[in-house]
Amino acid sequence: MDMTEKVSRNDPCPCGSGKKYKNCCWGKKYTKKKLTAKWLNQPAMPNLMERTFGDSIAKTFKQAPPLLHAEKEVSSVEAPPLEKTE
Repeated sequence: MDMTEKVSRNDPCPCGSGKKYKNCCWGKKYTKKKLTAKWLNQPAMPNLMERTFGDSIAKTFKQAPPLLHAEKEVSSVEAPPLEKTE
Protein backbone atom coordinates (compact mmCIF):
# COMPACT_ATOMS: atom_id res chain seq x y z
CA MET A 1 0.00 0.00 0.00
CA ASP A 2 1.34 3.38 -0.93
CA MET A 3 1.76 5.45 2.24
CA THR A 4 1.33 8.75 0.42
CA GLU A 5 -2.35 8.17 -0.45
CA LYS A 6 -4.74 10.92 0.53
CA VAL A 7 -6.68 10.38 3.72
CA SER A 8 -10.17 9.08 3.01
CA ARG A 9 -13.27 10.69 4.48
CA ASN A 10 -13.83 8.02 7.13
CA ASP A 11 -10.21 7.73 8.29
CA PRO A 12 -9.25 9.27 11.63
CA CYS A 13 -8.27 12.90 11.15
CA PRO A 14 -4.48 13.43 10.89
CA CYS A 15 -4.72 16.39 13.29
CA GLY A 16 -5.14 13.89 16.13
CA SER A 17 -8.57 15.10 17.27
CA GLY A 18 -10.01 11.58 17.17
CA LYS A 19 -12.82 12.71 14.86
CA LYS A 20 -13.39 11.38 11.37
CA TYR A 21 -11.54 13.35 8.73
CA LYS A 22 -14.81 14.40 7.04
CA ASN A 23 -16.05 15.95 10.31
CA CYS A 24 -12.82 17.74 11.19
CA CYS A 25 -10.24 18.93 8.68
CA TRP A 26 -11.93 18.09 5.37
CA GLY A 27 -10.27 20.08 2.61
CA LYS A 28 -6.79 20.26 4.12
CA LYS A 29 -4.12 18.29 2.31
CA TYR A 30 -2.91 15.57 4.69
CA THR A 31 -1.47 12.25 3.64
CA LYS A 32 -1.46 8.88 5.36
CA LYS A 33 2.29 9.25 5.60
CA LYS A 34 1.85 12.26 7.88
CA LEU A 35 -0.78 10.41 9.87
CA THR A 36 1.58 7.48 10.39
CA ALA A 37 4.47 9.74 11.38
CA LYS A 38 2.27 11.59 13.86
CA TRP A 39 1.15 8.29 15.38
CA LEU A 40 4.75 7.11 15.80
CA ASN A 41 5.61 10.26 17.73
CA GLN A 42 2.84 9.79 20.32
CA PRO A 43 3.88 9.13 23.92
CA ALA A 44 3.93 5.58 25.20
CA MET A 45 0.88 4.22 27.01
CA PRO A 46 2.38 4.37 30.54
CA ASN A 47 3.12 8.05 30.02
CA LEU A 48 -0.45 8.60 28.83
CA MET A 49 -1.83 6.74 31.86
CA GLU A 50 0.35 8.79 34.19
CA ARG A 51 -0.77 12.05 32.61
CA THR A 52 -4.40 10.98 32.73
CA PHE A 53 -4.59 9.61 36.26
CA GLY A 54 -1.67 11.48 37.82
CA ASP A 55 -0.76 10.77 41.41
CA SER A 56 -3.57 8.28 42.00
CA ILE A 57 -1.64 5.59 40.08
CA ALA A 58 1.58 6.29 41.97
CA LYS A 59 -0.23 6.13 45.33
CA THR A 60 -2.02 2.93 44.37
CA PHE A 61 1.22 1.27 43.24
CA LYS A 62 3.00 2.25 46.47
CA GLN A 63 0.16 0.71 48.48
CA ALA A 64 0.22 -2.51 46.45
CA PRO A 65 1.21 -5.77 48.15
CA PRO A 66 4.99 -6.35 48.30
CA LEU A 67 4.73 -9.23 45.82
CA LEU A 68 4.09 -6.75 43.00
CA HIS A 69 7.40 -5.03 43.74
CA ALA A 70 9.53 -8.19 44.02
CA GLU A 71 10.43 -9.26 40.48
CA LYS A 72 13.22 -11.63 41.58
CA GLU A 73 11.00 -13.35 44.13
CA VAL A 74 8.22 -13.84 41.59
CA SER A 75 10.55 -15.46 39.06
CA SER A 76 11.83 -17.97 41.64
CA VAL A 77 8.38 -19.08 42.81
CA GLU A 78 7.49 -22.51 41.48
CA ALA A 79 4.03 -23.85 40.84
CA PRO A 80 3.07 -27.16 42.49
CA PRO A 81 3.26 -30.20 40.21
CA LEU A 82 0.13 -31.09 38.29
CA GLU A 83 -1.82 -34.12 39.43
CA LYS A 84 -2.24 -36.88 36.90
CA THR A 85 -5.78 -37.92 36.16
CA GLU A 86 -6.80 -40.90 34.14
